[in-house]
Amino acid sequence: MGRVAMHQWLGGARGQTPLRPAGCRMGLHKDREYSLRDEAMDDFHTRRMILEFLRKHSLAVIATSHRNGTPEAAVIDFSVRDDLEAVFSAFKETRKFDNIAERPGVAFVVGWNDNVTVQYEGEATRVPAAEIEEYQEAYLDSVPTAREFIERGAVMFKATPRWIRYSDFNKEPPEQIVIQF
Repeated sequence: MGRVAMHQWLGGARGQTPLRPAGCRMGLHKDREYSLRDEAMDDFHTRRMILEFLRKHSLAVIATSHRNGTPEAAVIDFSVRDDLEAVFSAFKETRKFDNIAERPGVAFVVGWNDNVTVQYEGEATRVPAAEIEEYQEAYLDSVPTAREFIERGAVMFKATPRWIRYSDFNKEPPEQIVIQF
């Protein structure tokens, strides 16, 4: 399954010796110590927390890459499935459609209003015809305003995650949780 790395400040003021829970490796990040903890029982709860956060949002910024390597970004409507697969649509005339057709790697940023974000990297593919009704129904339940795009011929895509980082900048130091698939 996935690997969960939880980043958490374990020390006090500079110069103090931080506590080191069993099974943790210590490192430095921005002049602060953090722990990298790999625990299977955290995996389910971490994924659930990220899923709940993503489901509170319906807009994301998607980044794709043009064939010449130029990055391109756009705001999209999206929904997320229980397995953290992101679902979105794009018209055939858009840059993102062409970019994904040639280079399926995508990145999303979700959140940002309340100093909490999710960064998401994965591979996007068109939803197969045999699954289109299932995906459209779930997508439109989450993003009813997208019905107009679907009716006008937008193509459904799904992105399978390979790396996700949840960041809460309201905490001092910021809490960051990374999942690698």
